[in-house]
Amino acid sequence: GQMTARASGEFGARHGDTVYLTPDETRLHRFDDKGLAIKA
Repeated sequence: GQMTARASGEFGARHGDTVYLTPDETRLHRFDDKGLAIKA
């Protein structure tokens, strides 16, 4: 599936770079298969 991630400040990545993500559980937004927000 798709994921949108935000980073604060400058983030130096180039096309083809491997990027590792560690989500902040308190700032996640989840959506169902219809695109509707899932309440936690």
